[in-house]
Amino acid sequence: PILILILIIIIIIMGVLLNDIKTARTEEAYNDVCLMGTDKDGSGGILASKLILAMRSQVFHKMFYGNFRESEALAIPLNYSSSVIRSIVDYCYTDRTTKSDEQQQAPSYSEADFRDMVSLRSAADFFELSELREVMADLLYSEMAKHPGMTCAVLDELSAVGETDGEFHDTCLGIIRVMGEAALLPNNDDDAHPGRGVLACGNSVIGKVLAEEVVGYDHCLIARCLQKWEPSGRREDDEGRMDEGDIASKQYGEMRHAMIARGIAGRVRLNLIAPPKLARLNPCSLFSRDQLYEALKEHALSTEQEGGSILTKTAVRGQWCIVKGASCPGANGMYSADGISYNDGVPIYEKKGMYMDKAAPFKLFRRANDIAGKGATWFLGVYPVESMSKTYLYRSPVDEVEKDKIPRHTWRLVNSPFVTNHAELVPAPVVLGAPA
Repeated sequence: PILILILIIIIIIMGVLLNDIKTARTEEAYNDVCLMGTDKDGSGGILASKLILAMRSQVFHKMFYGNFRESEALAIPLNYSSSVIRSIVDYCYTDRTTKSDEQQQAPSYSEADFRDMVSLRSAADFFELSELREVMADLLYSEMAKHPGMTCAVLDELSAVGETDGEFHDTCLGIIRVMGEAALLPNNDDDAHPGRGVLACGNSVIGKVLAEEVVGYDHCLIARCLQKWEPSGRREDDEGRMDEGDIASKQYGEMRHAMIARGIAGRVRLNLIAPPKLARLNPCSLFSRDQLYEALKEHALSTEQEGGSILTKTAVRGQWCIVKGASCPGANGMYSADGISYNDGVPIYEKKGMYMDKAAPFKLFRRANDIAGKGATWFLGVYPVESMSKTYLYRSPVDEVEKDKIPRHTWRLVNSPFVTNHAELVPAPVVLGAPA
């Protein structure tokens, strides 16, 4: 009872202290620094206390109390928008962010919101606020799963903040790889905020998004994306109201945009696109009427010579999940559905990774019975290339309520000399993609 009483008193004191800190956020007398954003939204900057910010971030501590010129400045310009800086300050004071609060009140975001979240994640990384960085990453994963058409905007903003590789960047490309058309050419009639898909890509991103390792050899999808993306580079600005420098910059941007589109179009082999899909492609500056006609004619000649009809193979894109926290590093990352388990009919998820210094496939699947035959169990295992025997790394019992849902926090280690911890699985909401 005494320990419980002490705990209650501590909670009350902490609550009062936290409330006082929140109150100090709005009291001008307690604020001794003004953080200026790049957009200069007219608010005069975001006021804050150097002490509070320095207590939460080592970067702020060095900035305000180190040998930097900012230590004496009253107004400090930062290379982030005012909304991002405000979120950083709010988090330092309250351990919460505006975006995470908005998620509970309004379950969908605009493209500008997605870009702000990417920028906030980047700012959290810069100010060494690791928990905030993970919160924003998980929020983006969750929202991209619900709105895959926003993934291109996220990748474009990652490029803008200088993040052109790494786990988060590669996972975004993985979402496009799995979702395909739903991510690149979203149906604008299906959702309040479906995203612009490929139209959100700038010149520095479009090549990655339409690379073979992302979209595979789906030449029809690449052609349709280019037909939509290439005209977006032609700006309708009134050159009569622009100075010579702006006109030159506009013309250079349009020329570079067109060159990139033509370069990617050069990889497209129209004769590998099935005739029904090829017939739906409209002639444009990238694919002329004559090119489309020649491809259709080649299909017709080939079919006539073989004495049969042309058969096309479709690949169904589908579900995915993310593995985090596994002590076997190769097991972490994005898994995509790769077939159905003959054992109990649920999807098998797979990814490539390194195991004992060799590349090997990792698989996540459910068995009707565990190894000892005691009941349905999820497993995460590795299939070494040099042998047919698999090695189970982690296991989790099936949730009795949601039996087909991948468990989140109940994973435990299966006896193995190579791993020493448990894995946390963070499944994305199930989203079924359309046939390629």
